[in-house]
Amino acid sequence: VYADLTDKEESRDGGRFELLIRDLEDVFGGSWAAFRVWRTDIDEDEDAPVMGQESDENTDSESSQGSHQGVYKGVRVEGEFWRDEWIEHQNISVRVRGDKDQTLPQFIVKTDGTRMTSHSLNNENIGRWLWFRSNVVSELLSYQGFSLQWYTAETGGIHSTSGCRIHFGINSSDLITVYAYDVARLAPWEQHIWAAHNIAPEGKVSSELLMSQVEAKPASTHAVEELLFISMKLLEDGFRNEFNTDLFSHEIDEPEFKKQISRFSSKDQTSLLRLAKELIRIFSDRLNVSNLRQLSTHKNKKTLGSNKLLEDILAQKVGVDRARQIFGVIAGAYDMRLGDAHPTSSKIGDALKLAKIDEDESFLKQGEQLICNFGESIWWIGKLLFSQSEVK
Repeated sequence: VYADLTDKEESRDGGRFELLIRDLEDVFGGSWAAFRVWRTDIDEDEDAPVMGQESDENTDSESSQGSHQGVYKGVRVEGEFWRDEWIEHQNISVRVRGDKDQTLPQFIVKTDGTRMTSHSLNNENIGRWLWFRSNVVSELLSYQGFSLQWYTAETGGIHSTSGCRIHFGINSSDLITVYAYDVARLAPWEQHIWAAHNIAPEGKVSSELLMSQVEAKPASTHAVEELLFISMKLLEDGFRNEFNTDLFSHEIDEPEFKKQISRFSSKDQTSLLRLAKELIRIFSDRLNVSNLRQLSTHKNKKTLGSNKLLEDILAQKVGVDRARQIFGVIAGAYDMRLGDAHPTSSKIGDALKLAKIDEDESFLKQGEQLICNFGESIWWIGKLLFSQSEVK
């Protein structure tokens, strides 16, 4: 299809158009080199560590190299159009002339409340971190175009509509810690959202964030939110292979659900119950009841709900008691969902116990526990259903 296409450049519509066609091998192939450089002078036990100027004494490094040949097949077609237009100024030009934006906020950088301006922090070598209430994540995700991505168990990235990605960590005090420069380079309106949740340093910088940004060696852990979706996908694929039928009745918009199913959604008991409701929506409410009834051998299968039908199919493999134990957390989450509609229900406490939630923990950690326990139950369903040997 692209064999006869050639590069092209022409003038049109008061501007210049250029068409460029390149083999993907020329774009991505060839030799590569990777360099890892890390700091050796940061004490993660400091309340508010500050990195000074890098030198041979406080850094270490390693490198590797190789080549990619014959891997990439195909072509890349690129088109670009340039045209000069005169735009009347508004007495200030932040992007073009580099005028100073006088509306940018200040941020707390020390435990005594000392603040620094955004302009002062807009320096890649500033060497400071900032602390924020975890509510900032939920507020940002409420805006169209924002998304959340998890890197490790305690670190992730918030993708912004401005094209930036904020690498954050969760510390021991359930606070969000972010490298100051990453926030200071955001669009002004985004900075003001972050500034509204900014607090004095407490609980040190997230240890897993320091592993990534100081040691250049990310933690080999996984967020419970990611493991939940992986477990569901594994169960879905295994069910189709084992029974030649679909476990779920419909697909989901995974990026949108990942905004709702997050430990950050749990701010109080009401929102914790709402999180349980979202978990049931993404799993139990999607179960294909018609297909499950065909596989169930229960005498009352025509009246059983989705969870009970799947529990009965599992019971055929591992026994009634073991199946009931595995489905305990899912049943607890289901009862919590009912509590969302009736918050004064006396059964909420029992539902929390069934879902294995420690009420002495913060609500953020309770949300993390709920997602973890729910995902672990789904993993065990697949493990026990499709294992060739008996699992205890």
